Amino acid sequence: MANQMLVDETFTDSSGRFEFHRLRGETFHIVVQVRGYEPVTEIVSLEIVLAARLPPLTLTPTPSPDDSYPVQLVLRSSDRPGLLKELTAAITDRTNIRNIETRFAENGEATIDLTLDITDKKHLEKLVTAMRKIHGVRDVERIYKV
Repeated sequence: MANQMLVDETFTDSSGRFEFHRLRGETFHIVVQVRGYEPVTEIVSLEIVLAARLPPLTLTPTPSPDDSYPVQLVLRSSDRPGLLKELTAAITDRTNIRNIETRFAENGEATIDLTLDITDKKHLEKLVTAMRKIHGVRDVERIYKV
């Protein structure tokens, strides 16, 4: 794989299809990169593509432990001393806390908004389960912006 250079780059359409327009040469390494996943490389011969249409590439990326994405959560609990300490302890070492905001009502209710860097769905589920085990926590919900 010596003498490599970027020839062209493109993005998929809503159906996952893509096209290249400036290809010159015979063999290409197509690299698919998706945020949160390891890059996947497919070697393609231009002769095969011209002779018969290239079959759809089936790529199965593997999650990268170093890549993450922000997830917003809201936690509802009764307010008590040590709640925030227990909450941050429940968030594992490999989780970055981007933002945390607390609101306390006079009736003793606490609402905590969190933005955490998550690596995958399993990581998120583990954190939510740990937070729900904290004494007084009634609900942990993911916030989806529309």
